[in-house]
Amino acid sequence: MNLRDGWWWYRKYAPEDEDMVLEGLEKSAREANKCLWADPQPVPRWEWRKRGR
Repeated sequence: MNLRDGWWWYRKYAPEDEDMVLEGLEKSAREANKCLWADPQPVPRWEWRKRGR
């Protein structure tokens, strides 16, 4: 599982020098409607977990 496949990345913990690369991978996955990006309103897992508590 990785960004190319359409998964999340957590910006807060991403290395600064990789931000542009990660954003590009996420953008490509979004445009291709891969995995979670197939949902028109995906919920980040950290928000989903908060709702469950």
